[in-house]
Amino acid sequence: MKGIDVEYINREIDNINWDFKGENTQYLTHTFHSYPARFIPQIPREFIRILNFTIKKPIFDPFCGCGTTLVEAKLAGKDSVGSDMNPLAVLITKVKVTPIEPKLLNTETKELLKNIKRVIVREKSKVRSLLDFTENIEVEGKKYYIPPLPERNVRTKFTPEIKRELAIIKSYIDEIKDQDIRDFCYVCFSSTIRTIISSRSRHKLDVFKIFSSKLNSMIKNMSQFFYKCDKSAKAIVCQRDARNLKLKIVENDPDIPFEDESFDLIITSPPYVNALDYYREHMYNMVWLGMNWKLFKKAEIGGHSHFIQNRFRLLSEYLADMIRSFNEMSRLLAFNKFCIVVIGSSTVEDELIETYKHLIKIGELVGLSFQKLVTRNIAVERKYTSKSIGKINEEQIIIFRKLKQAEISEAEIIDFVRNTLRNMKVKNKNLAKLKEAIDKVAEDCMFRPIIQFK
Repeated sequence: MKGIDVEYINREIDNINWDFKGENTQYLTHTFHSYPARFIPQIPREFIRILNFTIKKPIFDPFCGCGTTLVEAKLAGKDSVGSDMNPLAVLITKVKVTPIEPKLLNTETKELLKNIKRVIVREKSKVRSLLDFTENIEVEGKKYYIPPLPERNVRTKFTPEIKRELAIIKSYIDEIKDQDIRDFCYVCFSSTIRTIISSRSRHKLDVFKIFSSKLNSMIKNMSQFFYKCDKSAKAIVCQRDARNLKLKIVENDPDIPFEDESFDLIITSPPYVNALDYYREHMYNMVWLGMNWKLFKKAEIGGHSHFIQNRFRLLSEYLADMIRSFNEMSRLLAFNKFCIVVIGSSTVEDELIETYKHLIKIGELVGLSFQKLVTRNIAVERKYTSKSIGKINEEQIIIFRKLKQAEISEAEIIDFVRNTLRNMKVKNKNLAKLKEAIDKVAEDCMFRPIIQFK
């Protein structure tokens, strides 16, 4: 095609060792918050470099997660848009791509830490009654709210002392007037909660020490990002459903129309089928931040908790949702431009699901022409959090190019999924479950849009 040097692109792709073994994947704002199953920044960075001459309109990531693609676009001086259904992901991404002047950030956070430490010291010195361990707290006439936490085993990690300290920290963050700095501190607060949940220490955790250490580290990395990023490059983050991006699901969401052919490059890593539940990973963070994790749970694509009795039905749902998402990606991508999808295999009912093969077919179905496949080795412990999907030690990078406009109907989605299941070769023990899934394709593939998060 005119204007696209395909030979150059293929040569550049072939010359890269996509394993990136030994390279630093944690730098600048990428370090801000742990996030399961994220892809490494070298992948979007290299594709933005290789395809730089094709990019005039913004870069898009419809499953932006913790914002890896958007951070790399900002560093490369390219406008970008990211969307995700997970409200915590949207917050993390926004903070990662919003440069804050270091002097201002240092001044605000220094005062924040001073106030928090003063109140926590006063709180720890109090003589306790049993009531103090069950109700919200009050120090110097100010009340601090402790939200009701979900009933899970991990809830035991939130001792009364930890809950009181988190409530104090959250209260002082709430009072920060500058929204960008307030959000910055919310991400640090959320990261502190992740540390508490993942800690294996039997010793008493010093919550203030964890928070202040993370905050100082984030400030240092933000200062570096501030001077290295291109502040003229716009990065917009919104909370949208990748299956229907025009539909707003929160009132204060950025007003992005998502018109046809709005983007010159898509780089994304969709959810993996049956891999994990993002809502489980983030429910405590969302509760403390006042986000509705229950609605996010209902909307999640490919969630491990769906169809527990028959995972083939989960596969049906997942494939249908991927078709809808790819429909949107194809519609939004400019003609002759590239779409990069990073995905790994999973297991469903002890059967290997080579997801990339299904996504290649789906891409072709909606007008994304398959161009090239790259298989890269990954560090298993860095990519997955659920052992139930098996030890998958590689993932695929699928390169598509939009060469035609195509769209698939809901009836065609059901037919595609049904035929995919019919063509599966499974173990004898799974034949009955597969048959049940085939019989229920129409029911399981029904699109249930989330109208509004609160």
